[in-house]
Amino acid sequence: MGYNRSTRSARPPGTTRQLLGLLAAALAGLFLILTAAVVAGLTNGTDLVLTHDLQSLSWGPFQPAFALRQVILASATILVVFALDRRLGLLALLCPGSDALWYVLELVIARPRPDGHLVHVVRHATGGTYPSGHAVYYLWALVMLALAITPRLPRRLRPLPWLAAAVTLALVCVGRIVYGEHWPSDVLGGLLLGGAWTLAVLATGGSFSPNGRWRTSAVPMRRSRGRPAPR
Repeated sequence: MGYNRSTRSARPPGTTRQLLGLLAAALAGLFLILTAAVVAGLTNGTDLVLTHDLQSLSWGPFQPAFALRQVILASATILVVFALDRRLGLLALLCPGSDALWYVLELVIARPRPDGHLVHVVRHATGGTYPSGHAVYYLWALVMLALAITPRLPRRLRPLPWLAAAVTLALVCVGRIVYGEHWPSDVLGGLLLGGAWTLAVLATGGSFSPNGRWRTSAVPMRRSRGRPAPR
């Protein structure tokens, strides 16, 4: 009928962007609801219970991962993404905007850090606690790295970058709570904020091509030559 099976199975770029945009809006809405609950003090009891539960566990060999700092991935993330995919690297440059928004919200909300009289505080941090800057940063950084690495792997290995990203992000987020630097709702707020921002960047800046590579919407894919036009 003038189009092949790959054409039928490929999701239209516009549909992908719309889906990412809807997910970004949903996460942003959840972030606003959680923020209102945090400001009203509605999460305090749950935060205290969850923190005690996590700190009562023995984390053993995972403890070193809790000490990961944002500076480890700071400039290296964007440089690596640029080296692997320059068009995706341009989108990565927009992601630190979520860090700027986090900083403003941290100052405005000014939620106190966990009290050492209530929970075990291993490392005393300064500044406000909501939302978690670690969660915001590591989410977009790991997503961008996974997007850049995945297309260069054999198909059967492509889930590995995403699995590594999920494990790393989980360890970083749990570490904020176990070390007494953040409440669980701080971490959740950071994930929602970082996720909403990252999805919005991907939705407005690019889409997946049928071959699994990322492309920006401003750069059209090169049409193959020698194929008859569909009728």
